[in-house]
Amino acid sequence: MGPGKDLDMLNKYYKVTGTDTSMVFINRYKKMNPNIDVFFLDAKKLDINRKFDAIYSNKVLQHLTKNECFKSLKKQKNLLFPKGILLHSFWYGNKTEDYDGLLFVRYKINELKNIVKDDYDILKTQRYKEFKKNDSFYMILQRK
Repeated sequence: MGPGKDLDMLNKYYKVTGTDTSMVFINRYKKMNPNIDVFFLDAKKLDINRKFDAIYSNKVLQHLTKNECFKSLKKQKNLLFPKGILLHSFWYGNKTEDYDGLLFVRYKINELKNIVKDDYDILKTQRYKEFKKNDSFYMILQRK
C-alpha cells in the first residue's frame, strides 16, 4: 500500500494535510492524489494561519540548525489545538554534517526534552533502528 492509499485511509477519519518546501514534490503529489490538501510550508517560518490536531514529520527537522529546530518546535505549539499532538523522528547523536549544502543534525533525547518541556508534555520517546541499532528516535508530545 503506497502513501497515497494510506492518506486516503486516514482521510476517512481526519482531514489530512501535507506540506513540503519543494514545489516539484507538491505538484507531483497533487497530480497523484488530487483529494489531499498539500501546500508549500517552510518548517523554519511556519507562516500559516491554521490549527491542527496533530503535526507529524519523519526526519524533517534534522535539516534545520539546532536554533531553527528549537524555534520551529516552539512555533508548532501555536499551530496545535489545545492538547494537540506532535510526533517527530530524528537521527540520534550529537554531530552535525553538511552534504553539499544539505544539513543533517543529530540530537540526543534529553537535549530535545529540555527544549520542549515548558510547552509540551512528553508522552513517549523511543529509540529505534533505521539502518543501525538505535540510530533514530521519535518523540510524541502533547501541547500543554
